Amino acid sequence: MSKLRIFLGAIAFVVFHVSVSGASESKWNLNDVSVLFGLPRTDGADAVRLPTPRDAGTKGVLLPEQAYSMLPTLHQSGRGNSSLYERSLRVIAMRIDPCPPSESAGCRPELRLIWQPVERDRGKEAWTTRDAALHCVHLVDAEDFEQLLDDLWRVKQEFAQRGIDTSGLPLGVHPAAMDEETARLFVDAMRSLIFRYAGEDNLHRVTFSALRVPTRWWRFGALERDAAGQWRRVDIPRLEAQSVDIFNVAVADGVGLGAERGLDAVFNILPEEYPEQDNLFPLINKGYRFNDERDRVVFAQKL
Repeated sequence: MSKLRIFLGAIAFVVFHVSVSGASESKWNLNDVSVLFGLPRTDGADAVRLPTPRDAGTKGVLLPEQAYSMLPTLHQSGRGNSSLYERSLRVIAMRIDPCPPSESAGCRPELRLIWQPVERDRGKEAWTTRDAALHCVHLVDAEDFEQLLDDLWRVKQEFAQRGIDTSGLPLGVHPAAMDEETARLFVDAMRSLIFRYAGEDNLHRVTFSALRVPTRWWRFGALERDAAGQWRRVDIPRLEAQSVDIFNVAVADGVGLGAERGLDAVFNILPEEYPEQDNLFPLINKGYRFNDERDRVVFAQKL
């Protein structure tokens, strides 16, 4: 069974390094291979430059309706999945992974597209994302992957000549997407790469984070396409359930006793039949910790 990566929170990116042959070896950095595009700045053309589900390239549409229709409601308090598909979902980040962990003997490079509903907040007169997300995993064959690396390297060099340097920077919105002089050019360059290397033809897995009740209830799960090309819901490894629900039941820690008491991170997770080593309560809930030096051993074991 393929391993699923279900990320808690709106979006989480795993730090990793890319090793490639040739002159570029060891010169790649985080923002070269995990690329965050940032949000539109205006109401004009830039607002729709981020790729949409119906956009298509050499490998077909980016997010086929056949797979999307099997997802639960992504944002319960929003307009519904059909409206999100037609009006709001945008690619807000991409990541490449040359050899993701696999239970098989080998591995196959992946190009991942991260989607969120991007909508205009009329009150703040600014663009924002809603608390729901999709990760679409596109499998890339060896020849295409080498070409993808070459194309990414050329983009890196092009924007380096324009004064954009990502060396040593922590992961964040790409500097080229934040610079008014390069933002449009950069997003267009990324669009071209996505349309060339990602589409329905090589889409293999879709993982989702759905908001059921605002600030309270999230659901995580995944779809995969089988050898016959059919989409199906799949079990989460080691849990043997097709979804996980997380309930945030945090309340003020010592109401009326002062803000210095802080707020505990209190989650209920269903189903509860996860392996003992996956029990995160000793990490995230103060009530399960010693809250002194004795926690270091527990933290080291869990992490």
